[in-house]
Amino acid sequence: MPLVRAVLRAVVREPLVHFGILGALLFALDAVTTDEPEGAAAAASDAFAVPSGPIVVDATVRAALAEQWAKTHRAPPDAGQLEQLEQRWIDDEVLYREGLARSLAEGDAVVRERIASQMAYVLQSRIVTPEPTEDELRAAFEANASVWAAGRSHRLHAGVRRRDGRYGAGPRAGFRATAGGRGRP
Repeated sequence: MPLVRAVLRAVVREPLVHFGILGALLFALDAVTTDEPEGAAAAASDAFAVPSGPIVVDATVRAALAEQWAKTHRAPPDAGQLEQLEQRWIDDEVLYREGLARSLAEGDAVVRERIASQMAYVLQSRIVTPEPTEDELRAAFEANASVWAAGRSHRLHAGVRRRDGRYGAGPRAGFRATAGGRGRP
C-alpha cells in the first residue's frame, strides 16, 4: 500500500500529467459548448451526393447532345446518331452515379481541378470586354503620340571585365539604340 501511495504522489506531481488532464478537460468543454449545425455535417458529407431516381432523357438532354454534336461536326446529328448519343449519355450517367456511390470523387485532385476549371470558365464567360471603336483607338493613339514618335534614342552602357579583373567601359561598351532599329557602336 505505501508503494501505491508513493507512485500516485509521483504521478500527481508530474507536469505532463497536469498538461494531459487540462487538455482533456478543454476538449470535453469544447465538445459540450460547440453546437455544430446538423445541416453542415450532412452538407459536407453529401458534397458528391448520388442522384436518386430514374435516368430520364428528356428534350433538354436531347437538345444539349445535338448542340454538342453540331459544334463538333458542324452539322446536326441524324436520328441514328442521336440515338447513339442518347445511349452513350445513359451509359455515362450510370457510370457516374455508380462512381459517386462508391465515393470515387471524394478527395480526388483531378475531380477538384476539373470542377474548379469549369467554374472559372463559367465566371470568365460572363465577363465581356467591349471592342474599342476606331475613334477610341485613334484618340488613344493621338493622346500618346509622343511615345510612338520616331527619333527617340536610348543609350545602353555595358560594363566589361578587363584582364586585370576590374570592370570598366570597353571599346564596345556604349551602344546607341534608336527608334529606327539601328544603333552605332
